[in-house]
Amino acid sequence: MKMGSMSLVAALLVGAASVARAQPPAGGRGGEGGPGFGMRNPERMEQALREAGATDEQVAKLREQGYQMRKQMISLRAEREQADLDIQHLLGQDKVDRDAVLKAVEKLGAVETSIHKLRVQHQLDMRELVGPDTCKKLHKRAFEQRRERREDRGEDRRGGEGWGRKHEGKQDRFEQQPEPEDMPEMGEPPAE
Repeated sequence: MKMGSMSLVAALLVGAASVARAQPPAGGRGGEGGPGFGMRNPERMEQALREAGATDEQVAKLREQGYQMRKQMISLRAEREQADLDIQHLLGQDKVDRDAVLKAVEKLGAVETSIHKLRVQHQLDMRELVGPDTCKKLHKRAFEQRRERREDRGEDRRGGEGWGRKHEGKQDRFEQQPEPEDMPEMGEPPAE
């Protein structure tokens, strides 16, 4: 394989990996979602915090921390996208500069580490502010809600589709269909 085609293949692989990385995880972990706490539905989070025993003051502080975290996350995601673009550009060259590519990969790794650290710092700040008991209640509630959603979607424990309400009465596509007793034998013309 020529060096130019290898570079193109490598660039395509890096591009595919960056698209996959840019997609939010199914089910989401919060962290980068919508306004407020770093999740898609801050009103629900506020309600959950209050139900778990957080005070209005704690909720307000967490709302502000979530806002600040999201601002930082926007910058970090832009840096990550730029680092991905740099890697794709470098790998797309006819003559690939190995050192420059590896340096760009190091930069991408550093940005992703910063993103992960920011998420963990937010979790630690939350735990510090509301206390471990409130956090345990929140985790328990979140676990129960995820389980209920899976059950509503008819998924089994491993996350795949199961045979819950969604599939009642449907036959497995891999199950062999029963043959009718009056089906003609092989080689016989069908009866008209």
